Amino acid sequence: MKKSTGLRFLWAFLGISAIIITHELGHWTFCKLFGVSAPEFSIGLGPRIFETRFAGTRFSVSLLLLGGYVDILGFREPIKGFESISFATKPFYQKTLILLGGIIFNLLFALGIFAFLRRPKLPIPQEPNPKKPIARFIGPIGIISLIAKNSEYGIAPFFFILAVLSLNLAVFNLIPLPILDGGQLLILALEKWGNFVFREETYEFLMIITLLFITLLFFFLSSKDIKRALT
Repeated sequence: MKKSTGLRFLWAFLGISAIIITHELGHWTFCKLFGVSAPEFSIGLGPRIFETRFAGTRFSVSLLLLGGYVDILGFREPIKGFESISFATKPFYQKTLILLGGIIFNLLFALGIFAFLRRPKLPIPQEPNPKKPIARFIGPIGIISLIAKNSEYGIAPFFFILAVLSLNLAVFNLIPLPILDGGQLLILALEKWGNFVFREETYEFLMIITLLFITLLFFFLSSKDIKRALT
């Protein structure tokens, strides 16, 4: 039985949210493990539709379920009076694991799904055809459409595509751009071993430039997705 278009796209948004929540949960978990305060855990963009507090963190969900972040206390400089729970005062290996937390959780999420799909009674989707959308460089609209389409064919294809996208998010976050986890790891390594100190003005400039780049890429790929859908 085919799902309605609305239901398929609801599943797509829920699937994307699951991947994002998994990623941010990785950062939050390692913060808690190493005693770093994480005042906010936010999923989505736009006006908040839900919020609650747990373990010293405000958890919030916004209207558009795309994107998310964990606010980490004292990320660049220790907060006066809260040095012991500031990120900046922690050992290098703890900082590294906190930054890698999202990537680690995305990998575990994907591996868990692949292990589940290997159970004999659950059909495993075939390897994606390079000529099909999964092999193309697609944007957010294309990703939503891809998940929605796979949800129509049952639970196995739906979770399979979530696992693939979770792996893609892990790899994407390793790109050494300052706004991504890989860029933050590079900055951390340069400051640790390269005797290189990023002034706050330089750091903020790099963040703004890479945010602008990611935003432009977002709109460029979205326009390609729309053109592809109309042709």
